[in-house]
Amino acid sequence: MATQSSMKILEVSTISPSSDSPNTATEISLPLTIFDLFFLKAAPIEVLSFYSHTDLDFFFFDSILSKLKHSLSLTLPHFLPLVGKLTWPPDSQKPIIHYTPGDSISLTIAESDANFDDLSGDHVTEARNFCHLIPHLETSDSKASILTLQVTFFSNKGFCLGVVANHAVLDGKTMSLFLDSWAYISKLDKDSTLLPELTPFFDRTAVKYPATLDSMFSDRLLATNSRSLKPHNFGDPTEDIVRGTFELSRTDIEKLRKRVFSWGDKVGDEAKRKTLEPFQLSTFVLTFAYIMVCVAKAKELESNKLICLYIPANYRTRLDPPVPTNYFGNCAGAGGIVAQARELMEEFGLAIAAYRIIDGIKKIEGFLDEAEKWIKLATGEMGAEGTQTLPEMITVAWSNKFKDYERDFGWGRPQKVALTNINRTRATTIAESKNGNGGVEVGVVLKKHEMDLFASLFVTGQKSFCFYQMLENNPTMGNKQLDDSPTIPSSYYWKKHSTNKILDTVQDLWRDYHHVGNTGRISVFTNKPYSIAIPDLHRVGYINLSQFITKEPDYEPLIYCGLCNHYAMYHEHNYDDDSQWDPYEGYPSDAPDTD
Repeated sequence: MATQSSMKILEVSTISPSSDSPNTATEISLPLTIFDLFFLKAAPIEVLSFYSHTDLDFFFFDSILSKLKHSLSLTLPHFLPLVGKLTWPPDSQKPIIHYTPGDSISLTIAESDANFDDLSGDHVTEARNFCHLIPHLETSDSKASILTLQVTFFSNKGFCLGVVANHAVLDGKTMSLFLDSWAYISKLDKDSTLLPELTPFFDRTAVKYPATLDSMFSDRLLATNSRSLKPHNFGDPTEDIVRGTFELSRTDIEKLRKRVFSWGDKVGDEAKRKTLEPFQLSTFVLTFAYIMVCVAKAKELESNKLICLYIPANYRTRLDPPVPTNYFGNCAGAGGIVAQARELMEEFGLAIAAYRIIDGIKKIEGFLDEAEKWIKLATGEMGAEGTQTLPEMITVAWSNKFKDYERDFGWGRPQKVALTNINRTRATTIAESKNGNGGVEVGVVLKKHEMDLFASLFVTGQKSFCFYQMLENNPTMGNKQLDDSPTIPSSYYWKKHSTNKILDTVQDLWRDYHHVGNTGRISVFTNKPYSIAIPDLHRVGYINLSQFITKEPDYEPLIYCGLCNHYAMYHEHNYDDDSQWDPYEGYPSDAPDTD
């Protein structure tokens, strides 16, 4: 159920660039490039930053607002295009950004009684709960605002800074540059001088690409009789749409890297594998390979269903010649990879996804060579037909290189940074971990029932990798008493449980109950009448019952333990001793014959 909350508008004002800067008196026009045109119909970029202050009252809040307004006025002269408007003159082939002296941006001040901890936490919550924190960006067919802001006060809890920008004018890199520059001036609290790396670069002539691409885009858009500057209407999220934030620590990522690299001989082209270096299994590659696997399972896709990962990438350094990293505007290339759901659900699905993502990233270098295809996608020519065979899309947004949690305006770092346009577009964000552990946090938006399973898979999957690694590091845990073969690492039995003749002892369980999974010698079964409580009945590598139960169960799970030779509640055995041991030592006389 959505949070029952109310919001009161306290003030709506405008912020103008400081008149102390002489360049504010000069009119400015910037044409859109092909990189901007790709996002002409895209949803605005919406960034919410939550700052926790348990002693925040109106007096303290007023001092923060005063500082925000003043520092923003000092920052805007460096980013005058953000203060202007996006227009499409009748005699122009494409829209332009136009700043006129006297332009300003809108700032809304509001108060909310919503649950601050719920909104600023990482747990799963309804996506629509964030809507009242997002300021409205004024847009019409002929003119569109570029930037708008809202600051929302939560009494004795903190406040939220909401920044919304027109995606046709800037990408995530430029949005991050603006926020970093504003934070720098606010914290410095002296003057408006920016460091060179924070000063935007506006020269559009530095962006080299075939001039025919602009006309190709405009002609295709005008063919639909559309000169409108309004973005596509994605609609607000409904009550069944939820969002959550999931973390992968540096340790988690390293475990994924080792696992994928060790599986290299099982997937992919041999020639490519020989040229692969471990560093190519980057945090980005491993994170979204893992996301693809979890999404395929959480959505319970049919085996032949295609899953497409859309990968945007900063193209500034990929252009020939490259443009400065502080270039203002959109400058992102894109690539995509596909995989069948059945491939991702296989034992080596994570490695399959990782190797394809690596290959997809390499192909982004030729983004402009495939510009016509991307223009068709942006103008709606592709994707309108064949909706029954459209792939399941996973779109990447934002970047963990933006360092959101290092952004300090002078009152501390944010407790939470959230990109809320994904609530409507269903994209997946990646950002640095707020915990400073070198990991990442991933923002995911799904339907409620999909998120329940995704959350379980995301957590238990990490533990499964941990358990699998423990087994491989302790090969003496296996022993030849279990079958006629020589001593074999117990990871073999974990993966090939059907070869273990201990199954003869538990045939009644296999016949009368549902097998949930097993870890080493411990097998878990549930009563058949309540199997609907278990969302995923395939064998898993780690058993954590609380992660698998999606509703209150009406039964007690049964466990057969090969060490105890009896059915019992969940329990564990200590494997610290690496010496050989006999699993049947002390067993009753009805223990299965292994001769």
